[in-house]
Amino acid sequence: MKSRLALSFLLLLVRYVKGDLPMHALMGDVAGIWDISQTEELSDKPETCGGGIPNRNLQNLHPQLKNYESFLEGNYGGLETTSMKLTTEKIKLSERGSQRNNWTYLAVRDVKTNGIVGHWTMVYDEGFEVRVPGRRYFAFFKYERTHSKRCPDPIENKDSTDSKCYKTDPTRTLIGWVLHERVHPSDKERKAFQWGCFHGKKREEVGVSSFVIHGASGIRGGAQDGEGQFLPPKKQLSFAAVQQRSNYTKIRLSTGGSYGVPKTSLVSIHQRARERNYGCRKEESGEAKIRLTLPKAFTWGDPFSNDHFEEDVEDQMSCGSCYSIATLYSLHKRFEIWLSKKYGKKITMPRLSFQSILSCSPYNQGCDGGFPFLVGKQLYEFGVPTEEAMRYGSSDSIKCEMDMGFYNNVRFAKYKEEDLFFAGEYNYINGCYECSNEFDMMNELYSNGPIVVAINATAKLLSLYNLGKQSGVYDSATHEQQICDVPNEGFNGWQQTNHAVTIVGWGEEHEEGKGGSPVKYWVVRNTWGKAWGYKGYIKFPRGVNLAGIETQAVFLDPDLSRGGAVKMSGHEGAAAGGGAAGGGAAGGGAAGGVVGEDGGERGSAMIRPVTHTPRAQRGNA
Repeated sequence: MKSRLALSFLLLLVRYVKGDLPMHALMGDVAGIWDISQTEELSDKPETCGGGIPNRNLQNLHPQLKNYESFLEGNYGGLETTSMKLTTEKIKLSERGSQRNNWTYLAVRDVKTNGIVGHWTMVYDEGFEVRVPGRRYFAFFKYERTHSKRCPDPIENKDSTDSKCYKTDPTRTLIGWVLHERVHPSDKERKAFQWGCFHGKKREEVGVSSFVIHGASGIRGGAQDGEGQFLPPKKQLSFAAVQQRSNYTKIRLSTGGSYGVPKTSLVSIHQRARERNYGCRKEESGEAKIRLTLPKAFTWGDPFSNDHFEEDVEDQMSCGSCYSIATLYSLHKRFEIWLSKKYGKKITMPRLSFQSILSCSPYNQGCDGGFPFLVGKQLYEFGVPTEEAMRYGSSDSIKCEMDMGFYNNVRFAKYKEEDLFFAGEYNYINGCYECSNEFDMMNELYSNGPIVVAINATAKLLSLYNLGKQSGVYDSATHEQQICDVPNEGFNGWQQTNHAVTIVGWGEEHEEGKGGSPVKYWVVRNTWGKAWGYKGYIKFPRGVNLAGIETQAVFLDPDLSRGGAVKMSGHEGAAAGGGAAGGGAAGGGAAGGVVGEDGGERGSAMIRPVTHTPRAQRGNA
């Protein structure tokens, strides 16, 4: 591997510049034939691919990275090109004995043979991940800064005030990462990883609509100043910390012939009255399946169902770390659930380090925001130490203590693999972004443990401190932006979100003094401390996609075959301090369910196309 000294200057700049990534692309823009140019030579250590930890806006826009091929060849050697077709065709992956057996994924086809070779997903509106046998590709979309007097150099972008100065090209990626997976030479039950870099370019021109999405537009429920911006409540957490991502104005401009003819289908993005729950109209409902197969109430532990439930609910404070806290809580609880089922007794896990996600992630932007899906990717590849090893400091400038390969070149690793906990798998529920729904979220939660979701949080939501147990179901209308980019195909459409929370259960209740149908709700654990809501929790409407809660749900599976889980297995799950109390199933659910309700183990994935059912023959799905 060629010398990486040329990258050192880039890495030094990362810690001084903040800003989430100001890009916006949609599934309809991205679907098509892509040429992937990747490094021929692989490394046993994680490659930076020109990035840093955490990922930064200035880093991505550095002049040295403008010519991708020159940069990659100069630092990593020769490139090889492969082509693949990313489609909006839905397929299924046959997972024997799993409740995920009926999930739908987006097909990747071979350009020459047209055979199905894998699947892919958008990662919100900022990138995509492609999975083919033995490889996983992830990259952010290419974006650039416009040049004018109103748009200063990106190093001045410390407060997200220059967000209108960026535009996205959804036909190209930034330099991304390719993960090569193979069977571990000494243990067939485990995987061995190697890393490389790539960049992608879409062959055909794509339609890009000219529109602007303003992060603060249409949000209700808080005091406003003279310019229409919300004044944060006088609480420890500022609303600015919640809205890191939505501070950016999402701009996708048609630039004549370079981006092609617009073909994205828009829902009225400034529409005040909603006629639908999702950006796209969805005719199918899972209500019948829910009533027939799942209990009316279920939880993995919360203060509403158990008067003795007590735990420390983390307060993210001024750092936009909700995605880290919410995702790691979900994984933490799943480790306890899976290990408890394995050993037939209650297992208590140590808390996992939220700080390690902020300080050590190549894929997220530290305190400036991130995505649960990409936390899953980080945990799949690198793992996470315990909270005791790297304590939360509400800052992303704290030194990363993990061995992150060429990102920090740790000479002597402070933490060995046995000190880390890993995700065995991660993905969007029902197989892809824009594919999740109420039934599959409930089924996944019921079978495997808590899940992570994104919502569009408002100042009204932030103001809900010191609620009582009988406070009811939160129901304050939000009017976030929605776009239907691939209509009439059963997708949710894109929806604006800015905050991540964990769902631990669900239920129903009748409003006092009112008849009619019961109000369905999710039991949500937030990241704003124990004084918020009722002991840090709230009942959030279910089945109506309020604030986008049913648009992009994510799961992470614990990996019991490597790291700290193996060490705990050696001690038969001896308890380690810091675990959350009061867990366990309630409401007649499958306590400790790991893989599926039939207890079967997952086998190798088989790909098969989804049979399209004529509309007249469709039932409640």
